[in-house]
Amino acid sequence: MVFLKSFFILACASFFTLGTSSFAEDRLFTVQMNSEPISLDPSSAEDGLSYRVFAAIREGLLQYDHDSHLIPALAQSYEILDSGKKYRFHLKNTKWNDGKPVTTKDFIFAFEKTLNPKTISKLGDFLYFVENAKAYKKGEISDFSKVGVKAIDDLTLEFTLSKATPVFLHVLTMPVGYPQRESLDFTNGPFQISSWKRNQNIDLSLNPYYSSKKKPALQKIRLLILPEDMAATALFEKGELDLLTRVPHLDEQRLSKKGHLWVFPQFANYYYGFNQKNPLLKNRDNRAAIYNAVDKNEILKALLNLDRVANDWLSGFFSKKIQNSKIIVQNSGNTESLKGKKLILGFDSSTKNMLVAEILSRQLKEKLGLALELVSSDWKSHVYSLNHNTPDLFRFGWMSPFIDVYAALVCFYSTNPNNYSGWSNAKYDAILDQIAALPLSSPKRIELALKAEKILIQDDVVVLPLYHYNQRMLTSPRVKSFYVNGLGQIDFMNLLLQ
Repeated sequence: MVFLKSFFILACASFFTLGTSSFAEDRLFTVQMNSEPISLDPSSAEDGLSYRVFAAIREGLLQYDHDSHLIPALAQSYEILDSGKKYRFHLKNTKWNDGKPVTTKDFIFAFEKTLNPKTISKLGDFLYFVENAKAYKKGEISDFSKVGVKAIDDLTLEFTLSKATPVFLHVLTMPVGYPQRESLDFTNGPFQISSWKRNQNIDLSLNPYYSSKKKPALQKIRLLILPEDMAATALFEKGELDLLTRVPHLDEQRLSKKGHLWVFPQFANYYYGFNQKNPLLKNRDNRAAIYNAVDKNEILKALLNLDRVANDWLSGFFSKKIQNSKIIVQNSGNTESLKGKKLILGFDSSTKNMLVAEILSRQLKEKLGLALELVSSDWKSHVYSLNHNTPDLFRFGWMSPFIDVYAALVCFYSTNPNNYSGWSNAKYDAILDQIAALPLSSPKRIELALKAEKILIQDDVVVLPLYHYNQRMLTSPRVKSFYVNGLGQIDFMNLLLQ
């Protein structure tokens, strides 16, 4: 994460060379961002805020439509060869924002950069399905030509996998699957970054070389960095903010009279994790006692029941396929080892997160005699602490990086860099490997996912899910068409103003 922070500062400085930094107020659409993205380098990006910006400025081979189906983006077509071990993509004729064509060499550059052992990439593990990608990342081989990604010609790209892995198609929708050039100034989406003032705003303008026949209705977007809910709300009420992405729950009813309230499901869970490196939390019964002492309904009631109580893990991602059935967690009933003890509870600062932490602290004190020290920090600092000094209990939200059950569960895979718990289970890992190898339409994938979920919560009590997210956003009255997918990506292409 130190690398990410230092790179981030350099990236901010470089994003001033293209486009114009003068933004007239006409046709300007203003959006709340509750923090700076951790990184806008596709190789290093890891959070939902990065995904939100990328939705405007970058495209990969494939993307999702409004029904969560895979559709071509940069790809004209593709073939599946060698019994599913090989994918051959034929690219459209598209251009970067400086007018140069996007070619297969840009994909080779991107994959080699992401898989470079020196590159810190929290989502780069998903590329390990490619033959020899893991060996190259680990430094076991140094010749990138042995990695299974090859440019047949300027518009034909071929991937060879270690074994047939149908879920790889979904991986190609992620930032780690995007083409790149040496400078991050060069982007290929409908918009481009024209200026970036650190901790203030990111301005986007139209990419004049965007190749789609359909052009965005918007001309300019300003992403305002507004971590304080009260400040963002004040701007919205004054008519200086078009999109409030984090609506204070107590103000929602009042604010919705001043604009349009939009509610979309999000493929994400709000949860607390247990750092099992702590001797108290290494004990499964202690984790189970904490799990059972938490009254999720009380927490959701305090939040005005605007989200969905998480009785499980998977239905937060696939509510149409999996019911939100309550998982029963058994424990010995002996909670004496927790009485009088103190744990650190870490969370990223917001009105909602503070309220949840305070209720959680009171519940555990009353029911278990367990004291919690509440430690709040901004989002980037919180993520840094998870990587370097994980709190005993930590708040996090896992958003599926792509739309598939594998992605919903992979954050707890033993070697996954997003697994902050210190937990490892070979059986769980083996089930996920099976899910990845099965055809995307196979019903057995859901069956296996439910088995993995049972290990995760009922058997090993790795995580305490509190609720399944809904995305509740407010737009100004001038917005007449608006859509956000389950990954939190705003459809800027089809956003319409009055």
